[in-house]
Amino acid sequence: MKHWRDWERMQEELPGMQVQYFDTMLRFSHDYLELPPYYERKACLTSVFLEEIDGKAYDVTLRFIGVGSLKLDMHFEYLGDIEISPEEIEDIHFYVHDYEHGGISFYCEEIAYIGAQENVEENLQLALSRWK
Repeated sequence: MKHWRDWERMQEELPGMQVQYFDTMLRFSHDYLELPPYYERKACLTSVFLEEIDGKAYDVTLRFIGVGSLKLDMHFEYLGDIEISPEEIEDIHFYVHDYEHGGISFYCEEIAYIGAQENVEENLQLALSRWK
């Protein structure tokens, strides 16, 4: 997918993952990166999403690059039901928002897939809930 770095690697590592909707944003951090070609500073959010794929839980890390118009409800306990939709406005290519509760929303220029790892604690809870 255009403007989504390592899209193919993400599809290989997490086949069957629905990439437009994410259930739970566990945590995020804000930073500035100096990116080529001109090494301009761009605001970035690195987010970890909890995703269940084929009965296993994974922590999926995405970096949103060139973030603008960030709105965050600091009194909200749960950031979930996140939708990533294409939005073609000049340099903006994605709109990310909590479509259910409105806890977070922003625009970004591109998305980078950082990686995924199995969430052992969530997998244990899933196994226990199935066992009961």
